[in-house]
Amino acid sequence: RVHGGTFEKLGRMEREDLILWLTVTLVISVFGNIYLYYKQRKTVKPEPDDDLLKKTSPRQLVVLRHGPRADDHKEWKARTARDEYDPPAVELERVVQVARDFKKEYGFSIQTIVCSPFLRCVQTAFTVAEELKIKKIYIDNTICEVLTSRNVRERPQLLSLHELQQHGPLSITLEPSTLPLPTWPETLNQAEIRYRNAFDRIANTSSASTTLLVTHGDAVATFTALSKKVNRDDVYETPYCCFSFATQQNGEWVNGGHSPDVLVIS
Repeated sequence: RVHGGTFEKLGRMEREDLILWLTVTLVISVFGNIYLYYKQRKTVKPEPDDDLLKKTSPRQLVVLRHGPRADDHKEWKARTARDEYDPPAVELERVVQVARDFKKEYGFSIQTIVCSPFLRCVQTAFTVAEELKIKKIYIDNTICEVLTSRNVRERPQLLSLHELQQHGPLSITLEPSTLPLPTWPETLNQAEIRYRNAFDRIANTSSASTTLLVTHGDAVATFTALSKKVNRDDVYETPYCCFSFATQQNGEWVNGGHSPDVLVIS
């Protein structure tokens, strides 16, 4: 009822026009609100649920020690001071066999390779990449050798990315590390913390379901202890070309295992 009886005073045609106008206005208002609702649903994306991502996106790491060091052979002689802490790898046919075992014996579907910047690790990574037909290797300085003064007697001066590339096929490219080398010298405990942080970071940022890390014996020992939930001192031996593996899920390392040559006593 229009205030003051105005509606009754209108003629029949005027009343019908008014009713039609009110109806059209109401319909436009209703459909306008519906349009705005669905437009907002399409344009406003919900924030990702980190817990949900962890639950639905487990990430497996395989941590491999490099192939044999050349300086384990008496006939090999260091030519520079760097050769003493950064010698090349030899007997890379052993690495080829390990890469084949990854597929045939363990069923690993490795899509990404992350590598220490030390020469022996880069050569090992090139060998695995060739066998698995992977075209890119990511250098990561945080999984490098333990930089104690015993392992590395001077501040390390490693090969440049261009120099490292000369030790592998040009069909496989090296991506530089986004992080600096650790401070030299460091303690073994500092290195173990560094390794643990690197494992978590790489698992959390990798888009691959399985990532291979080519690194050093102490890193393999640290990851074995972490994944098997034993003390680091319980991991006695991590020989050349040995490896450990585990999956990070819900913030925990599960389904841990290692190659038979890793010796764990607990």
